[in-house]
Amino acid sequence: MITDDPGTPGNGKWENNLAIAFSHVPNEWSIDAPAIDLNYGWGDHIQLTLQGGPVLLKRSDHGLIGGVGGTEAAVKWRFLDEEKSGADVSMFPRIIFNVLHSSVRRGLAEDGTRFQIPFQAARNLARSTWTWSLGRWSVRSDAVNSFTASSPERR
Repeated sequence: MITDDPGTPGNGKWENNLAIAFSHVPNEWSIDAPAIDLNYGWGDHIQLTLQGGPVLLKRSDHGLIGGVGGTEAAVKWRFLDEEKSGADVSMFPRIIFNVLHSSVRRGLAEDGTRFQIPFQAARNLARSTWTWSLGRWSVRSDAVNSFTASSPERR
């Protein structure tokens, strides 16, 4: 999903999310509908994740096309708990790949395999929870790496 927190579902429990993700840039819009996020708790501190789903793409010079977008497999490890350390902190390494090369050719998914190691932190303050994320993308050895970060989010 677009945002994340350091929580895990718990041992033997599932957390499944469906979303609609919309993107618009000049002369193009895309929609992931539904964006599917399946999470399974393996112990109290590990989460196994699989994400993906169909994508629709409309460019001003082409008709509407659809197909399978990129697929993401990940493992989240929450290594600090708020009860013991004052904050929840996790790392969530993931690999993003293409199931169908035709999706890349048609512009529905990015080419290549990408890897990211984001970190999440959360802390309860008064009656709200604040979360932070920081990550590093690595695309391929011949491509530029980048960092991602998000500002605190209050829940």
